[in-house]
Amino acid sequence: MPEYRQSYRTLELYPDGSVRPSIHIVLDPEETDKARHGFFCWHCGEDWSGSDIPAWPGQCPVCQAVITSEEFAQLYRDYESGSQIDWDEEEERLDRQGWERDRELGITVPGIWIPGSN
Repeated sequence: MPEYRQSYRTLELYPDGSVRPSIHIVLDPEETDKARHGFFCWHCGEDWSGSDIPAWPGQCPVCQAVITSEEFAQLYRDYESGSQIDWDEEEERLDRQGWERDRELGITVPGIWIPGSN
C-alpha cells in the first residue's frame, strides 16, 4: 500500500474551488513497476495485477480515477525527479521557509517553531 503524507504548507486548489493540503504519494519499487505497466492506481492504491482487469483500464475499478498510459507518463515526468526528495527534510525546509516569510511580513504565529516538529 502506498504511503500518503499530507503537507499543510503546500496547498492545492481543486476544480470545485476548495483548497486542500497537498498529498505526497510514496510508492515502493514494486508498486511503481505495477503502475508503470497499468496495473496499479496511484490515487487509491488499488492493485489489480492478479485479476482479470486489463492493464490501463481507463478508470480505476475502485475510485474511478483516470488510469491511462498517457496520464502515468505525464505523472512520471512531473514527479520522477521528486523521487530523490527526502520528504521529511522537504517538509521541514518548507516549514522553515514559511516561518521566515511570516516573520518578515510581521505575521505572528502563536507558539514556538522547532525544526523537525509538526
